[in-house]
Amino acid sequence: MADPDRPDRDIDLVFITGAGASCEFGIGGNKLPLMSEWSDALVDKLFKKEASYLEATGLTKQLSGPRFEQTLGHFLRVVQAFPTIESILEPSRQFQTIEGLRNDNVLKEWHSSTNFHLQAIVKLIHESLYESFGSNRIDYEGATRAYEALFSQLGIGRTQRLVYATTNYDSIGEYVLDQLGWLPDWGTPHNSQTNGGEQPLRVEGLLDGIPRYAPVLHLHGSIGWFQREDEAISNSSTSYNENFGIPMIMLPDPDKDYGSYPLIASLWSEFQTALRRAKQILVLGHSLNDKALVTALRDNVDRQERIAITVYDSGSDGSTSPLREELASAISIPLHFARDMGSITTKLNEWQERLDQALRKEPA
Repeated sequence: MADPDRPDRDIDLVFITGAGASCEFGIGGNKLPLMSEWSDALVDKLFKKEASYLEATGLTKQLSGPRFEQTLGHFLRVVQAFPTIESILEPSRQFQTIEGLRNDNVLKEWHSSTNFHLQAIVKLIHESLYESFGSNRIDYEGATRAYEALFSQLGIGRTQRLVYATTNYDSIGEYVLDQLGWLPDWGTPHNSQTNGGEQPLRVEGLLDGIPRYAPVLHLHGSIGWFQREDEAISNSSTSYNENFGIPMIMLPDPDKDYGSYPLIASLWSEFQTALRRAKQILVLGHSLNDKALVTALRDNVDRQERIAITVYDSGSDGSTSPLREELASAISIPLHFARDMGSITTKLNEWQERLDQALRKEPA
């Protein structure tokens, strides 16, 4: 690894995963859905419940991953804003030209009923998330074998300081690291007693646990994470229950507001610090259609030669993001994870050589 004598470069590898890093690990030989496939599953679920629910979201079959994020993101922002119009309902009665709308209760009843149904749609979205990415859908043993093979080619073992960051909703990262000998820390106290399958979440200072622990940073939240009053909790249930609290998951949206959850904002702060401290960064199975992620890589990695991005012909979600151009000096490594691993040793050596050359050009 690079920069062996730099005390500020004390993390050997930051490992960043996207949907393409998990899709091969569905239970029973099935795949976990990519964004475009989850979109189709969600369309079916909404239509089955109520055709007007589907129409309200604007979703249709066969949307691309980026288009799904744009469409669902727009709907979710409308849902978030909708309750705030209540304060203008009363004065708006005065300028209505349709007589029935000037009735004192008509607009209030419409607003209350519409808000109820919008929240019902959001609940269905979260149910679909669990149905697609819940722990009972994952082949954890297959994932462990694939990561073990990849880490072997990377020359990464338990003695290395590793940070695992992911924009996926599943728990593959923490499981795999545990099975391969690391002590993963994603924010739950180790060896703590659970309360009905629940544990408190504490993510501030995850990097402070290095080297004893391997931090796992769920940048979009995770299945089973909830906010309840002033407490963030992790619940191990395999099905969604709205009574657990407010889900701490950043649903698909190209303009996510990470500040809406202080816990997730803290994870991004830890992530940016990890990038600044990293000797090398490997991006696995990610379409990079994520402005915040690309910006973090661009702004917190001093030399893009530290970054390697795995690619295969169709991209991790069937598309190539134009944001990839902002990381033009990062090396590309052909790899279809878990399906056609092959040998990437030559490309890894090339990555190391390019980084060494770039570092030699730096002033002493």
